[in-house]
Amino acid sequence: MLVFLIDNKLVLCMLSLLSGTKHFTDPWVGNSTLNRLGLHVNRIRLANFASSVRRRFSGSNNDTWTRHFSEHGYVVIPDFLLQADFENLHTHVKDLMLHSLEHNPPSSPLTKGFGAKQPFNGGFDRYDGSTLNRFLDIENPTDQPMAAFTQDVRLDSLCRAVSGFTLDENRLQIYLTRNGEEQDNPDIQKVLHKDTFHSSLKFWYFLEDVNEEDGPFVYVPGSHKVNAKRLKWEHHQALVACGQRKDPHSLNSDRGGSFRLHETELAQMGLPEPLSMPVSANTLIVADTFGFHRRGDAITNTQRLALYGWRRPWPFLLKGW
Repeated sequence: MLVFLIDNKLVLCMLSLLSGTKHFTDPWVGNSTLNRLGLHVNRIRLANFASSVRRRFSGSNNDTWTRHFSEHGYVVIPDFLLQADFENLHTHVKDLMLHSLEHNPPSSPLTKGFGAKQPFNGGFDRYDGSTLNRFLDIENPTDQPMAAFTQDVRLDSLCRAVSGFTLDENRLQIYLTRNGEEQDNPDIQKVLHKDTFHSSLKFWYFLEDVNEEDGPFVYVPGSHKVNAKRLKWEHHQALVACGQRKDPHSLNSDRGGSFRLHETELAQMGLPEPLSMPVSANTLIVADTFGFHRRGDAITNTQRLALYGWRRPWPFLLKGW
């Protein structure tokens, strides 16, 4: 929010409403009167329109994977790279992660819930409850063996189909997830949620097998779509988040914008049960995280190793690049 002095009067410019700001702690995004009048759902409608325009002119391929994404909100592509390319990349990434863990041993989680970044040379740790997320920077993502992945035309096409933008190698990281102890400090990412109020891209290229006990990606098929039932649920949660309505059943009284929900709430939106996605190594998962998703339940100290990328554009932009 910006403040301008014009004719000795303070004029408030509500720029946060036209930004990607999602937190209801913002005085405009969380304004109870505006939300009662439909502010939140109208931001969703406008962002959804802009996203559909970006996707239409993005130049993505009209292939099987793109059509599957359009219908379900995610795609799973096994055997993504040729075996030799995969093995070279896996060895390279694993060596980098082992070196990182040896020279920068993880500390204990400092807080409960969504933790702050704990930076070190070449990356950072962040905890979800007691679950460790270690991210490593990639110095030369367009050089081999990384280039076998970053220069794959299917990946770029899917990035366009989801976000309307090309792949951005600068938003690619090496990502280790190590599952923590749920009883004392639970992982909030293991509760169904959406990331924000508009379509956004995330992908994981898994370099090792992910079994059910390792906390696989979980997604609700079709939950990326904007329709009347979804908007009714969003409106109710917005009123809870801004303090306009009381609902002891809701998980969103904390005023965050990444709305969470109970599995039982899916039926009222006409949505199916969540789909768990254990995968073999060399599998790519791409998802629109406006759809409901979570990290799967896991056994303590199991882990996942992946390349991770994301794109969260300005929600009201009509043209990507």
